[in-house]
Amino acid sequence: MLIGLIFVGRALRMALPSILLEIVGTKTQGKVIENDRGIFPMVEFYTPDGRQVMFTSAHGTEPPEFAVGTTVTVLYDRTAPDDFALIDSFEDLWFWPMVCFVAGAVILTITLLFAYGGLVGPPFRFVIGGRDKGDTVSEEEQSSSSGGSIPQIVLVGMMMAGIALLVFGTMRLISALHLEFSATRTEGRVVRNIDTDEGFFPLIAFNTADGKTVQFKGGTASSPADYAEGDKVTVLYWYGHPESATILSFSEMWWAPSMLIPVGLLLIVICVREW
Repeated sequence: MLIGLIFVGRALRMALPSILLEIVGTKTQGKVIENDRGIFPMVEFYTPDGRQVMFTSAHGTEPPEFAVGTTVTVLYDRTAPDDFALIDSFEDLWFWPMVCFVAGAVILTITLLFAYGGLVGPPFRFVIGGRDKGDTVSEEEQSSSSGGSIPQIVLVGMMMAGIALLVFGTMRLISALHLEFSATRTEGRVVRNIDTDEGFFPLIAFNTADGKTVQFKGGTASSPADYAEGDKVTVLYWYGHPESATILSFSEMWWAPSMLIPVGLLLIVICVREW
């Protein structure tokens, strides 16, 4: 039990910087300048005031995932860019926290199942009224006596999935709210639609407050395309990093939290009712 709690606690500690960066971090473009020890990308980027910052990713692959000169999206803390900067990718943000969380959850689940078995008998064994505790129960009788209840191990998995969906959905919601109320708002225009295997991504052009023209690709694909060439859209962007702009729309900002949070809550409610 203690080992499982240590793994889960370690996962939460590792995930905290990623959560904070996702909610209040600043996005910008960086460049891979070398691969440390051949596998760990070293990234260089510049803050809005022209300060150069370099950091080395903790996630490495063999062969290297990024070639020298590759442009990557960076998330960093504006108040301490030297201390908190990560490549905006699943591997850098969530891979090791997820590994630790899953390992801890598995250890906790096994421990709880053994504890459950020690207190009330083997897990998932249901005894029909009138039988001795040592009698064997057939699968048909077990199914009938359980009343169609969900096995405990499935409930544990559903609970973990529900909590994970609720946490990620809440993070996305907070990030969207922070963007809407704190970012700079302007009008953009659809230049064209980029055809990909996932669908059509809109390419948006807009002008920043200082007159700079910026183009960016929308984050949501659709088929058929949601926008026609020349359509006007509302754009949200961070001053100093307009290349990480977002279209102010339901699909771009609110679709993910509106799906993740209810599904997560539903799974948690089902588990609580069954237990």
